[in-house]
Amino acid sequence: SVMATYWETSNSGQSEKFMAAFYSAGRDRSIAQAASAAQQAMIADPATSHPFYWPGFFVVGQTNNQMLAG
Repeated sequence: SVMATYWETSNSGQSEKFMAAFYSAGRDRSIAQAASAAQQAMIADPATSHPFYWPGFFVVGQTNNQMLAG
């Protein structure tokens, strides 16, 4: 699977925040669930709740697989 964006992302740390939440959630969830959890984390934070910051990320591939196999 590949994480991609529909548009250029901000250089102010929001992309890093999204990816940190994505990888944290991916420890015990599927790729799709981890992406959703990362988006929800961004929405919950007033600094990144605007749609510019969170909806541009998407996953291509097998999203129902576990992200990190143990």
